[in-house]
Amino acid sequence: IQNETEDNDDLTSEIANLTAQIENLNEQIVNLNEENERLSDLNSRETASIAPLVLLMLFIGIYPNYIESFVIQEASFLSDTIAMFKDLK
Repeated sequence: IQNETEDNDDLTSEIANLTAQIENLNEQIVNLNEENERLSDLNSRETASIAPLVLLMLFIGIYPNYIESFVIQEASFLSDTIAMFKDLK
């Protein structure tokens, strides 16, 4: 019975220790959130670097045939080249 009591005391102290660690981590998370509130989502440099990519995505989405014409030409050339090398064997 004494061993069970000691085991229960050990478990109780371990639970209390883990609870204190969790509370400490929660406080750290709250502090990080308060520090990050002043940060903006995007600064001007990030916006300038993303803008051309967004414009390119919009262009490809609106005019896919323009890009597709280049892809079809290159695919046709590649297919002809592969066929030519297969005929050499």
